[in-house]
Amino acid sequence: MARRFDVLCVGLQVIDLLVTGADRGVFDRETTNVESIELLLGGDALNQAITLSALGARTGLMGAVGSDPLGDVLLNRLAAQPITVLDRRIDAKTGISVVLCRPDGELHFVLQTGHNERFCYEHIDEQAVRDAGIVSIGSCMGMKAMDGADTLRLLELAASAGATTAMDFKITRAEYDMPKVHECIRRADYLLPSEDDAATLTGEKRDPKRMAEGMRDLGARNVILKLGERGCYVAADGVEMQSLPARAAAWTPPVRATASWRPSSTASAGAGTLKPARALPMRRAPSPWSRGAQTARCAARRKCACAWRRCAEHR
Repeated sequence: MARRFDVLCVGLQVIDLLVTGADRGVFDRETTNVESIELLLGGDALNQAITLSALGARTGLMGAVGSDPLGDVLLNRLAAQPITVLDRRIDAKTGISVVLCRPDGELHFVLQTGHNERFCYEHIDEQAVRDAGIVSIGSCMGMKAMDGADTLRLLELAASAGATTAMDFKITRAEYDMPKVHECIRRADYLLPSEDDAATLTGEKRDPKRMAEGMRDLGARNVILKLGERGCYVAADGVEMQSLPARAAAWTPPVRATASWRPSSTASAGAGTLKPARALPMRRAPSPWSRGAQTARCAARRKCACAWRRCAEHR
């Protein structure tokens, strides 16, 4: 039976106020002139949904949005994207992140989590979860009301419907119900922690291999450890642990897939990548993470101020 969504992204959504050209002296002077200030969309689940839809996946986005004017802005911006938005309006302030981008490309975040703290299982559209081939949670440990029992309940619903599950992390607090977090780690099919998140969860500080092994010791089946500009480190069932370096790629128009998507853990298909469930002729789409790294480097070199957006140089 055909499913409504190739991927359903659940979780964090914010408004990003991107400030480009700030320096460390902003608190030492009354006024600081910067290169640009832009209002953008952000948040792990939202970014996943937009990226996957650009790659051709039929994508849904599910979360909560505040009842304030910023919530209207977020929903209006999302309306221009080729995704199905299943957000619930709740009585809370919309989350907003002020992103300070220094001239050397280093980023600093000032965050009001807002509605993301209130998002919980009661806001989940269970039928939409049953209609998804992949359910991706962005991000575990970043949503106070959802973390623990509610995330575990979502993973169990997705698994009972035959969906593949993926989960990344955003560790934002000092205290968690760690037994519940560990159970979520064991239940998810694919985990995508950052290097910092994996270090916090496993106690390993430097070696990606040992971090991945530590995640596997917690019960993780397939780990894709995100290493920033160094690419990622993969530890998946049936695949020898390996490092996958980041590489720049020219942006070309996305190609829409004509088959449902499934994660692959086979070495021939590339661990942790998306591929058609049936063998159909397709042109390989470029990696959005490579494109993002390219634009970030460009901004850091001050050739343009596009940051995460596509500019004329990157089309």
